[in-house]
Amino acid sequence: SARMGHAVTVSNDSDDGEKIYRAESYVFLVGGDDFDVRSTSQKVDGLKNDVWRLRSPGRSTFYVKADATQRTRYDHEFPEQHSTLRWERVSEGKTPRVGQSYEDFIQCQVNYPPPQRTRDCGASRGGSREGWFSPRRNHQIAADGQKLFVGGGRAREHSDLPLERSVGGVIGPRPLQDVHSTWRETSVLKNDVWVSEDLGKSWRLVQPGCKSNQFELLLRDRSSTTEELAPMFNPALRCESDGDCYGNQESCRQGVCVCDIWSPREQHRVAVFGGYMYLVGGFASSHQSYCSGMA
Repeated sequence: SARMGHAVTVSNDSDDGEKIYRAESYVFLVGGDDFDVRSTSQKVDGLKNDVWRLRSPGRSTFYVKADATQRTRYDHEFPEQHSTLRWERVSEGKTPRVGQSYEDFIQCQVNYPPPQRTRDCGASRGGSREGWFSPRRNHQIAADGQKLFVGGGRAREHSDLPLERSVGGVIGPRPLQDVHSTWRETSVLKNDVWVSEDLGKSWRLVQPGCKSNQFELLLRDRSSTTEELAPMFNPALRCESDGDCYGNQESCRQGVCVCDIWSPREQHRVAVFGGYMYLVGGFASSHQSYCSGMA
């Protein structure tokens, strides 16, 4: 579908960045956002986590075929160029079942943070087909040999907006309704990393990322310390030790969980070179208060 914010990479780069040619080379397209406010269709998907590849059967991606119905100025058959490239859907992606959160959907992955695991995965734990990267846009994909890596972006969490964050009146949040209930989601920035070792057919969690932000991006004002502001944070971000934080990439600092790797972000860039993956730039979320306790 027509979309924006998708990620694209080519599979024929070697470890040192030089181009190599195989019998078949691929261009991979992953995810994106195909929401169209002008659409009259009842089915509007929006954020995607599907995987497509553009297949070339060899070095030749075009062939020339003469069109006998059209003539050149010299009365020769008119040549037409035809592409041999074909788009193939590798996977339509996977999402949680109705009523299941994304965190529950992926928690049987080996690298999911053990303290956050709430159910017994049994023998299925770690199966690469137990989870999938969440639908997202403005993420990045990188190829390293036969491996594909997806990381970051703005994604769905498949979680209903909490009532305390809903828009109500002056007396409180919107009241509960028995009928015509709504499901509202917020998109979130991610810094998780997933890998596929079968060219996009299945995905395995490599790094769950953070729920918090880097220390310098945490909510603060000009006069207060982070410790003084800790009671203002989301209760999920408050901590007494590192074990209270999400995963092994967060640590407890001054009463608040802090992300020790690159912060959740979108529109960044990723490249693989010499056995290393490099990440540059992007947009992260930063909240600062200049009113202190006056507002």
